[in-house]
Amino acid sequence: MPRVWSASLGLTVTLGAFMLVRGVLAQAPPPPDAKTWVQKHDKNGDGKIDREEFHQAVIEAFFFRDTNKDGYLSVEELTVMTPEARNLLRDKPDGKISFDKLSSVFLSNTNHEEDQPVHLKVGDLALQKASEFDRYRGPSARYCPAGVYEWVQESDSPRFVINAQNCVHCKTCDIKDPNQNITWVPPEGGGGPNYPNM
Repeated sequence: MPRVWSASLGLTVTLGAFMLVRGVLAQAPPPPDAKTWVQKHDKNGDGKIDREEFHQAVIEAFFFRDTNKDGYLSVEELTVMTPEARNLLRDKPDGKISFDKLSSVFLSNTNHEEDQPVHLKVGDLALQKASEFDRYRGPSARYCPAGVYEWVQESDSPRFVINAQNCVHCKTCDIKDPNQNITWVPPEGGGGPNYPNM
C-alpha cells in the first residue's frame, strides 16, 4: 500500500487513510480562509496547528459526517451532503466583491421569450430526484451560476424546478450533472445573455 509521509507532522499514513481524511475534511464546511481555520483549531494559541490539534480537527470532521452517530462512516454519509453542511456552504454576498446570483443574471441582460419552450431538457425526472436530490442533495442549485435550478419542497416530496429564463448559456449543467441527465439545447428565437460591453 502506498504511503504518504508528512515531515511537518512527523507521521506516516497509508495513502488510502490520507485520502479518506482528506475527503472527510473536504466535505466538512470549509472556513472562509486558513487563518480562521487555524484560529478555530489552535487550542494552545501559538498560531500553528500541531499534531494533536490536527487530530482533533479530523475527529470533529468525522463526527460532523457521522450523521446517525453510530461511530462509523458509511458510504452514504461520505457522499451525501448534510443539510447543516449545505447551509454553512451558502456564501452571503457582500455586494462589493461577491454578488447574489440574480443580480449577476440581471447584469448579463439575459432575455428569453415568455412563451418559449424550456431549452434545458431533463432526460429522466425520477433519476434526477433519486440521484441528484436524494443522494447529492441538489448540487444543480449550487453549480448553476444563474440560479436556474432549484428543488422546491412540496407537501409530500421535493419538485425540480427549472427557471430557464435565467439561463446564461454557460452549459455548466450539461457538464456537471452527476448523471449527465440535463441537456442544454439552443433556445428557440435566439434568446439568452447579451453582453453589450464585451
